[in-house]
Amino acid sequence: DVDFSLSFLLQNMAVKATDEGRLVGVSIGSPVYPEYLADLLKAAEVAKTRKWRDNLLLLAHLQRSANVLDRFRVDRCYDIEILAVHPDYRGHSIGRRLFEEQFRQGKILGYPLASADCSSYFSARIAERVGMECVAKLAYADYRDDSGVQLFRPKEPHLEVQTFAKVL
Repeated sequence: DVDFSLSFLLQNMAVKATDEGRLVGVSIGSPVYPEYLADLLKAAEVAKTRKWRDNLLLLAHLQRSANVLDRFRVDRCYDIEILAVHPDYRGHSIGRRLFEEQFRQGKILGYPLASADCSSYFSARIAERVGMECVAKLAYADYRDDSGVQLFRPKEPHLEVQTFAKVL
Protein backbone atom coordinates (compact mmCIF):
# COMPACT_ATOMS: atom_id res chain seq x y z
CA ASP A 1 0.00 0.00 0.00
CA VAL A 2 1.47 3.33 -1.09
CA ASP A 3 0.30 5.31 1.97
CA PHE A 4 1.81 2.71 4.31
CA SER A 5 5.17 2.81 2.52
CA LEU A 6 5.27 6.59 2.13
CA SER A 7 4.59 7.12 5.85
CA PHE A 8 8.18 6.05 6.53
CA LEU A 9 9.57 8.93 4.47
CA LEU A 10 8.48 11.24 7.28
CA GLN A 11 10.36 9.14 9.84
CA ASN A 12 13.77 9.45 8.10
CA MET A 13 13.65 5.76 7.23
CA ALA A 14 14.02 6.04 3.46
CA VAL A 15 17.14 6.39 1.35
CA LYS A 16 17.52 6.87 -2.37
CA ALA A 17 20.17 6.50 -5.03
CA THR A 18 20.27 8.92 -7.94
CA ASP A 19 22.25 9.30 -11.14
CA GLU A 20 22.30 12.85 -12.51
CA GLY A 21 18.98 13.58 -10.81
CA ARG A 22 17.34 10.33 -11.95
CA LEU A 23 16.03 8.04 -9.21
CA VAL A 24 17.79 4.69 -9.70
CA GLY A 25 17.26 3.01 -6.33
CA VAL A 26 15.26 3.31 -3.15
CA SER A 27 15.11 1.61 0.21
CA ILE A 28 12.46 2.12 2.88
CA GLY A 29 12.78 1.06 6.49
CA SER A 30 10.18 0.72 9.21
CA PRO A 31 10.23 0.05 12.94
CA VAL A 32 9.62 -3.39 14.42
CA TYR A 33 8.41 -3.24 18.03
CA PRO A 34 6.77 -5.70 20.44
CA GLU A 35 3.22 -4.98 19.15
CA TYR A 36 4.24 -5.05 15.48
CA LEU A 37 2.94 -8.56 14.79
CA ALA A 38 -0.47 -7.72 16.28
CA ASP A 39 -0.55 -4.47 14.29
CA LEU A 40 0.19 -6.33 11.04
CA LEU A 41 -2.67 -8.75 11.73
CA LYS A 42 -5.06 -5.88 12.52
CA ALA A 43 -4.04 -4.08 9.32
CA ALA A 44 -4.63 -7.28 7.32
CA GLU A 45 -8.19 -7.48 8.68
CA VAL A 46 -9.04 -4.07 7.20
CA ALA A 47 -6.88 -4.20 4.07
CA LYS A 48 -8.59 -2.67 1.05
CA THR A 49 -7.40 -5.34 -1.37
CA ARG A 50 -6.82 -9.06 -1.15
CA LYS A 51 -3.27 -8.63 -2.50
CA TRP A 52 -2.38 -6.15 0.28
CA ARG A 53 -3.99 -8.42 2.87
CA ASP A 54 -2.00 -11.40 1.62
CA ASN A 55 1.21 -9.35 1.76
CA LEU A 56 0.49 -8.22 5.33
CA LEU A 57 -0.28 -11.79 6.40
CA LEU A 58 2.98 -12.97 4.85
CA LEU A 59 4.87 -10.25 6.74
CA ALA A 60 3.13 -11.33 9.95
CA HIS A 61 4.09 -14.96 9.31
CA LEU A 62 7.70 -13.94 8.73
CA GLN A 63 7.74 -11.82 11.90
CA ARG A 64 6.37 -14.72 13.92
CA SER A 65 8.84 -17.27 12.56
CA ALA A 66 11.99 -15.09 12.65
CA ASN A 67 11.09 -13.48 15.99
CA VAL A 68 14.08 -11.13 15.78
CA LEU A 69 13.22 -9.11 18.89
CA ASP A 70 13.34 -12.14 21.18
CA ARG A 71 16.11 -13.87 19.24
CA PHE A 72 18.44 -10.88 19.67
CA ARG A 73 16.98 -9.72 23.01
CA VAL A 74 16.11 -6.21 21.80
CA ASP A 75 12.97 -4.14 22.21
CA ARG A 76 12.94 -2.68 18.69
CA CYS A 77 14.47 -3.25 15.31
CA TYR A 78 15.05 -1.24 12.12
CA ASP A 79 13.43 -3.33 9.39
CA ILE A 80 14.52 -2.73 5.81
CA GLU A 81 11.14 -3.26 4.15
CA ILE A 82 11.87 -2.28 0.57
CA LEU A 83 14.99 -2.41 -1.58
CA ALA A 84 14.56 -1.60 -5.25
CA VAL A 85 17.11 -0.76 -7.95
CA HIS A 86 16.22 0.28 -11.50
CA PRO A 87 16.96 -2.61 -13.91
CA ASP A 88 19.44 -0.51 -15.92
CA TYR A 89 21.52 0.05 -12.77
CA ARG A 90 21.61 -3.45 -11.30
CA GLY A 91 25.02 -5.03 -10.83
CA HIS A 92 26.65 -1.72 -9.83
CA SER A 93 26.55 -2.22 -6.02
CA ILE A 94 23.65 0.20 -5.58
CA GLY A 95 21.70 -2.36 -3.54
CA ARG A 96 24.71 -2.87 -1.29
CA ARG A 97 25.13 0.86 -0.78
CA LEU A 98 21.42 1.25 -0.01
CA PHE A 99 21.66 -1.47 2.65
CA GLU A 100 24.75 0.17 4.14
CA GLU A 101 23.04 3.57 4.22
CA GLN A 102 20.03 1.97 5.94
CA PHE A 103 22.36 0.51 8.59
CA ARG A 104 23.85 3.97 9.12
CA GLN A 105 20.37 5.50 9.39
CA GLY A 106 19.27 2.80 11.82
CA LYS A 107 22.28 3.55 14.04
CA ILE A 108 21.56 7.30 13.93
CA LEU A 109 17.98 6.62 15.01
CA GLY A 110 19.24 4.47 17.90
CA TYR A 111 18.15 1.02 16.73
CA PRO A 112 20.21 -1.88 18.10
CA LEU A 113 19.36 -4.24 15.23
CA ALA A 114 18.49 -4.18 11.53
CA SER A 115 16.45 -6.84 9.76
CA ALA A 116 15.22 -7.52 6.23
CA ASP A 117 12.77 -9.99 4.73
CA CYS A 118 14.37 -10.66 1.35
CA SER A 119 11.74 -11.86 -1.10
CA SER A 120 14.23 -11.76 -3.97
CA TYR A 121 17.14 -14.14 -4.49
CA PHE A 122 19.28 -11.15 -5.40
CA SER A 123 18.45 -9.02 -2.35
CA ALA A 124 19.21 -12.05 -0.16
CA ARG A 125 22.67 -12.36 -1.76
CA ILE A 126 23.27 -8.65 -1.09
CA ALA A 127 22.15 -9.09 2.54
CA GLU A 128 24.73 -11.85 2.94
CA ARG A 129 27.46 -9.69 1.38
CA VAL A 130 26.79 -6.82 3.80
CA GLY A 131 27.18 -9.15 6.78
CA MET A 132 23.59 -9.94 7.65
CA GLU A 133 22.77 -13.32 9.20
CA CYS A 134 19.94 -15.45 7.79
CA VAL A 135 17.67 -16.26 10.74
CA ALA A 136 14.64 -17.76 8.95
CA LYS A 137 13.55 -19.07 5.55
CA LEU A 138 10.17 -19.73 3.98
CA ALA A 139 9.77 -21.42 0.60
CA TYR A 140 7.02 -19.78 -1.44
CA ALA A 141 5.73 -23.27 -2.28
CA ASP A 142 5.15 -23.90 1.43
CA TYR A 143 3.18 -20.70 2.11
CA ARG A 144 -0.50 -21.37 1.43
CA ASP A 145 -3.90 -20.04 2.41
CA ASP A 146 -6.44 -21.97 4.48
CA SER A 147 -7.65 -23.75 1.32
CA GLY A 148 -4.15 -24.96 0.48
CA VAL A 149 -3.64 -22.54 -2.41
CA GLN A 150 -0.10 -21.23 -2.90
CA LEU A 151 -0.39 -17.44 -2.59
CA PHE A 152 2.87 -16.27 -4.14
CA ARG A 153 4.45 -17.71 -7.29
CA PRO A 154 7.46 -15.63 -8.26
CA LYS A 155 9.69 -16.70 -11.13
CA GLU A 156 12.96 -18.54 -10.55
CA PRO A 157 15.42 -17.97 -8.96
CA HIS A 158 13.10 -16.40 -6.35
CA LEU A 159 12.06 -19.58 -4.52
CA GLU A 160 11.95 -18.40 -0.91
CA VAL A 161 11.79 -15.45 1.46
CA GLN A 162 14.77 -15.20 3.77
CA THR A 163 14.81 -13.09 6.91
CA PHE A 164 18.16 -11.54 7.76
CA ALA A 165 19.37 -9.62 10.80
CA LYS A 166 22.44 -7.61 11.75
CA VAL A 167 23.43 -6.09 15.06
CA LEU A 168 24.05 -2.39 14.59
